[in-house]
Formats: sequence, structure tokens, C-alpha cells
Amino acid sequence: MIETSKWSSSMIGEAFPIEVLEDRITPVANITEQLAVIAAGQTHAPAYAVAAGPGANPVVNAYNARGTLLYSIQVFNSSFRGGVHVALGDVLGNGYNDIIVAPASSGPPNVRVFDGISGQLVESYFAYTPTFTGGVSLAASDLYGNGYADVITGAGPGGGPHVEVFDGRSAQLIQSYYAFSPTFTFGVTVTAGNFFGNGQSEVAVGLGTGGPPIINFFSGTSGQFLTGFYAFSPAYLGGVNLASTDLLATGHDELIYSTNADTSLVVAVDLVANRFVSLFFAYPSSYTTGIQVAGFVPTIGGRGEIVTCSGPGTTPLLEFFTVPNNQLGSFFPFEASFLGGGFVG
Repeated sequence: MIETSKWSSSMIGEAFPIEVLEDRITPVANITEQLAVIAAGQTHAPAYAVAAGPGANPVVNAYNARGTLLYSIQVFNSSFRGGVHVALGDVLGNGYNDIIVAPASSGPPNVRVFDGISGQLVESYFAYTPTFTGGVSLAASDLYGNGYADVITGAGPGGGPHVEVFDGRSAQLIQSYYAFSPTFTFGVTVTAGNFFGNGQSEVAVGLGTGGPPIINFFSGTSGQFLTGFYAFSPAYLGGVNLASTDLLATGHDELIYSTNADTSLVVAVDLVANRFVSLFFAYPSSYTTGIQVAGFVPTIGGRGEIVTCSGPGTTPLLEFFTVPNNQLGSFFPFEASFLGGGFVG
């Protein structure tokens, strides 16, 4: 369980207990490519997307930076009811976010990429052995600086802490490694961003339910382990969900993470300044099934926003925040009768 008495907004600005590698704190002079990509499609391309959790039709709703619903697409056969993980990234390299999906549970590890403008399917492949049905977590980032996003996957429960990276353009596997001990079978969550201010993307990996709340960081280009820390008390075993965006308009990304059980705690940390920048409970204390998080930048050069989505046992509710904990608004993306929670990317 999370000891909620130890977490409060008074911690914002305090030093964050992680030793950042000394050679990875050089600031960048320009706004990151990710900011330009998101802002370029304010009206016509998705800035964030949401999918319903297990039990619902596998539909993804895509919204632009102004909160307008662009389209809804059915991403798998209508008979599939395992929930859909979703991520956004410029896989096609045309300056607009595309939609990346995979089963959250109870289905083969089929990753699919849909053109962000047209909503048409453009890529489909298996991230792991087709018989694996534990779900796939997703992230996307231009890891090699070649103008398009690569797709990062993490195996779900039962699959071990297996992270893979697929070239966004060719869909070929280019990296494969275990983020934790191969004996861990809790599954992993993934995100990526320019966390250490060097203009390059790193991959962050957290453990799922049952595992200790450790977040490890890896080089985006080599997969080499860099550093890691405990996100919460070691006694918490509910799992950690991850996201990233440039919350402070500083040219590097903050790491955003949340509890996957017990509470709706959201934390954001600046790993260049080594401090907390946001820490709050996104929903009332009655929400005890954890939440999903994502981040996006609504205007080029502006500050990013945190998006949260309530978890299983609730009607999916999207909420929007800026740092430190300013709520901007909220809405229900699906019908109120559905209580399976949702996934946001």
C-alpha cells in the first residue's frame, strides 16, 4: 500500500532522491523535436488518444490538442475484449503523431500502427511470440534522431521484463533486452524521452503489479543500462505506469509516473534539476484501482500537460493538469455504463 501521508504537494520543488549521471546533464539549446511534432498537428492530428479497458469494443478515440474528437477507430476484431494499450508518435516521419496500439491482455502481441491523419492501418507485426497473451505496453520516440519515431514495447504479465525496439519505418526489430532480472514475470511498462537534457531519448521501464516499484533507464540507441530508482516505498507492489513530456518548456522531458493500484497518485520529476515538479492525487480516495497517465504539449514551445485516465472498476474519466497540480478540465470519453477503466497515450 502507498502511505499517502508521506506524499503531499509541499514536496514540489524538493530534491528528488536520484543520482543523475554527471555526463548527462548538458542542457539543449532548442525545443525538442517532439514539441514541434505535436504542435504541428494541433488541428488535424492527434495529441492524445484513449482506449477502453477490458470488456469493451477495441475502439480508440483520437483527440487534437484542442480537445476535439478527430475520429474513433476499431483497431482489432470486434470480438476482442482484452483492452487496448495506446501510444502516439510520428512513426511515418511526416510531422504528425500516428496511433500505435497493442492488446492490453488476453490477446496475441500484435502491434498495429495507424496513420494519425487518415486513421488507416499502415503497419502490423508481432512484438513477441504470437502465443504470448499477457499484453504489450507501448511507447514511441525518435531514438536515433533520424526524423521518425521508433516503437518501444514491454511484455505484460507472464512475459518477463522483456523490452524490444522496432524501427518505425521498417518495423524491423533493432533492440531486445531485459530491463530487470529475467526471473521477474510481473510485466513491464515503458516510456521514452529526453530525460537527462542531452538531446537524446532514453527509455524508462517500470515493473507491473507484484514487482517492486523500480524505474530503470536505458540508452535509447544502445539499450545500455544507465541508472534507476525506487518510485515509491519498496513495500508498494501495485505496479507503476509511465509517461513523459516537457512539462516546464525547458527543452527536455519530465518523467511522469502513477500508481497502478491502491490510489490515484501522480508524480512528475525533472531529472536534470533533480527535483519533484508535480505530485497530486488525480481522483478521490474512493478510486483504488490505479490510473493511467500520458503527457502532451498543446502549443509549440509551451508547457506540457498531464492526462490521466481512471482504472478498472470505474467509468473512464480523462483529467488534465499542468504543473504543479492545476486541473484544467475533465470529460468521459465513453459511455457512463462501462466500468472497465481506460488507457491513455
